[in-house]
Amino acid sequence: MFISKEHASSIKRRVIASLSLMLGGKLVTIQIPFLFKHLVDSLPNESMASIPTTASTTETTETATNTMDALSNMDPSLLMNTTTSATTIPLLLIAGYGISRATASGMQEYRNAVFAHVAQDAIRRVGRSVFDHVHKLDMTFHLTRNTGTLGRILDRG
Repeated sequence: MFISKEHASSIKRRVIASLSLMLGGKLVTIQIPFLFKHLVDSLPNESMASIPTTASTTETTETATNTMDALSNMDPSLLMNTTTSATTIPLLLIAGYGISRATASGMQEYRNAVFAHVAQDAIRRVGRSVFDHVHKLDMTFHLTRNTGTLGRILDRG
């Protein structure tokens, strides 16, 4: 069966686009666990901050007093920015997770849509080739054979 160069290049482009969408979707899917890792690592660890270190209690009290004095002299807008960033980063990572999942799903659906034309074209060409071949056979073949089973097989796919 003859395939024109324009049609062959169109099929080739669709196959390449489908493969690249598949690879892109897989890369996005692979990066999701790393996104979760960064999400967990960015969460504030308050339980570790409350555990005293090996320093003595008086040193810890002095350090806490010095820290409180430094915080009281600090500009409140700077304190707000550190608090905001502590909650903003995890929220952005959660939003990034949602976007990554949606992107991976979208790439899979788009890949299916792009490749559907290629698959339907192949099915149509094979069906047409079989149809033409059966009709080119001589009449004695059709009279001596049970060709109805061939039609049923073709109908089933």
